[in-house]
Amino acid sequence: MINICWYFFKVGVAVVIVGGVATGVYLYARMDDEIRAHVEGLLADRFPQFKVSVGGARLVEGKGIAVYELSLKSLGLNAADETLLSIDELLLCCDVELATLVQGAPPVHRVEIKRPQVFLRRSAAGRWNVESLLPIQPCGASVPQIVVQNGVLTVSDGAADDRPPLVVRDIDLTASPVSQAAMAGGLPSVKVEGSAGGPHVRRIELNATCDGGTGLCNGKVTIQQLQLGEPLYAWIEPLLPSVARATRVTGMIDGAVSATWQCGGAAPPTFAAKLALSGGRLIDPRLSQPVTELAGDVVVDSRQLAIEDLRGKWKSAAVAISLNRSGWAANAPIGLAARLDDAPLDEDLTTVLTTAANPPNAVGIPIANLLLQECQKYRPTGYANATIQATFDGQTWLPTATLEGRQLTFESDKFAYRLTDGAGTIRFTPRDGVELPKLAINLTAVAGGQRLRIDGEVIDPRPGAAGWVQVQGEG
Repeated sequence: MINICWYFFKVGVAVVIVGGVATGVYLYARMDDEIRAHVEGLLADRFPQFKVSVGGARLVEGKGIAVYELSLKSLGLNAADETLLSIDELLLCCDVELATLVQGAPPVHRVEIKRPQVFLRRSAAGRWNVESLLPIQPCGASVPQIVVQNGVLTVSDGAADDRPPLVVRDIDLTASPVSQAAMAGGLPSVKVEGSAGGPHVRRIELNATCDGGTGLCNGKVTIQQLQLGEPLYAWIEPLLPSVARATRVTGMIDGAVSATWQCGGAAPPTFAAKLALSGGRLIDPRLSQPVTELAGDVVVDSRQLAIEDLRGKWKSAAVAISLNRSGWAANAPIGLAARLDDAPLDEDLTTVLTTAANPPNAVGIPIANLLLQECQKYRPTGYANATIQATFDGQTWLPTATLEGRQLTFESDKFAYRLTDGAGTIRFTPRDGVELPKLAINLTAVAGGQRLRIDGEVIDPRPGAAGWVQVQGEG
């Protein structure tokens, strides 16, 4: 009898234990589901313009509330293009003790966002999907520290299907409140620090501050080894003036970009950037061969674009270019200076001038037609240094060009044989008031053992233009 009683006692204890565990699991699961529904409801109220989805949530002892598989999707879009934000795991660091929870929502002192993915898209109409989030209204509570780990940002353009998306990976970012809002509905002061990488950049570092009292924000981005290539150029090209869109520049970029803006203000931000290009390459339909080994500095701000001492190689010649553009309007004034040293005058010169005069998919250089005619007429060989200075006043280009030759040989219809041992200059000057453009020729050469001096001038250089040439013997 005792054994039977003891047996039923153990069975009863087992039933009670199993029942207690089952009840605990049920209540635990129900509590997690209620947390998930509560978080989803809060976000849905906060962002009614999005479809909010929360896959799961649970209390993590000693840490806070973990939320899983969170997503924001724009309403009314196709399923393939609707996601704005997805987060694998969101940890709200707070006190989850029962005594705290029964008093209401616990204050959150830190938010950890793990493996978020942000998809920024511009529609065919030119609107960004993130615009529906703006302006973000203060939530009224104190702002916690926010930590982002291993994030991904993808930027795409629905207005240009052939434009590849830009992707930034390995985003680690911390936003820390410096001070809370001074009044209800105000903005806190925040400091942001972060870094990222990607398929086209080794590392990006971000430092920014926002003063909640004044609304003034400052930010700086440091760039290490950004690969300037076709994917990035596809986004840059629409910003370029039409005359430059056929030109392609590739290479490695290092430098820093800083910006200052007023939060909620109508004025555009002021910005400044100093970037260094190395290992560059320039391809232009007006050149028979690319310019290689490009290196130099680019300075950009809200008022101007300056290219400082950009140097490279074209064939065997050394190239140097400087440019200053004042303003960002389509007709902004431009100043340009370029130099080409030790350029060979060979058979390729005809190809270069032909391409420069009538390039495919680009604006030709008017003077190239005249130079092409002269080259076909005189068939020069040797070496030349070329200097070009040009200004653009918003309507017209005014170029000045000088060609200094050495070791020249060329033909002339005034002589039955080629002239040799030539040297001198050919200089083009633009229109100056009532003065027409001119091409001045000052050369020396040897013909039949006698040194000759050749001077000439072409008025308003163009095919069929009028001019004169004088040939004199020296000595």
